[in-house]
Amino acid sequence: MGQSYSNYSNEKNSKNTQTQNKILQDLIDSQQINETKDFEDKTNYTYFIGLKESSDEGCMNLAKNLLQIKQLQVLAIDISQRLIGLSNFQALTNSLCHHPFLQELYLYASDSFIQNEGAKYLAIPLSQMNKLIKLVLELNSNQIGQFGAKKIGFALSQKTELTYLYLGLDCNGLDYQGAYAVLSSLKDSTKLETLILKMSNYKEDQKIFDCLAQLIELNPQLQQLVLCMSLYVYNVQNFKQAITKLKKLKVLKIFTETRQQSRFIKQQLTSLNKIKYLVTKTIR
Repeated sequence: MGQSYSNYSNEKNSKNTQTQNKILQDLIDSQQINETKDFEDKTNYTYFIGLKESSDEGCMNLAKNLLQIKQLQVLAIDISQRLIGLSNFQALTNSLCHHPFLQELYLYASDSFIQNEGAKYLAIPLSQMNKLIKLVLELNSNQIGQFGAKKIGFALSQKTELTYLYLGLDCNGLDYQGAYAVLSSLKDSTKLETLILKMSNYKEDQKIFDCLAQLIELNPQLQQLVLCMSLYVYNVQNFKQAITKLKKLKVLKIFTETRQQSRFIKQQLTSLNKIKYLVTKTIR
């Protein structure tokens, strides 16, 4: 009987091991990055859709995993250059609603074709994450227009604890109202130490530039400011005055669309010698 019990025990342990190995292999195949132990208690999680997965399959796998994790604080997702179906992207954003206490969110979703509807879906969980300190939204080339930009802007308006913001909305059809809605929504984010903006296709460059100057004035503690924008401007005085008030500024980088823009900006800011790292370059 002892031998029979031993055989049963060994067989049970073997099955448990096989099950654990299968779970581990599934996570590896889906390219989940982080330890697999105590999955539900993770506080840090990174996911990118691997080459072996279809975009929709990867999006649904991620959504399911996010529903299992209970105490998430830092989340990084890379779904760039994968055509995500809107229904699957909505499932992903719905799962994000289960993590309103995130402190850091890094979402890389350029060229994912989420459009205005996807921006609306994303704005829902984003508006609930009021503990965010660091936020990266890389949403370039997604056919996001004025409607989607306003939804994202509304969500950002409640992010009052942010110290780090990277906002990539380049190569979308924002127009002036969409770009203005995004920038003006940040007026309550007065704790920013790093601000990185990538925006274009909004036409009214001067008005956007002046709005940006107002935003900078509200964040005198800024240490790093990186702008990758269309800047067909004729007056940088408001911007220059705002910059001079940034006593802690260490890095100022401005990337424009043409050499003419770059030369003009640089000439107007040459008196700001106290800034150690002033860079002006073209982005096209």
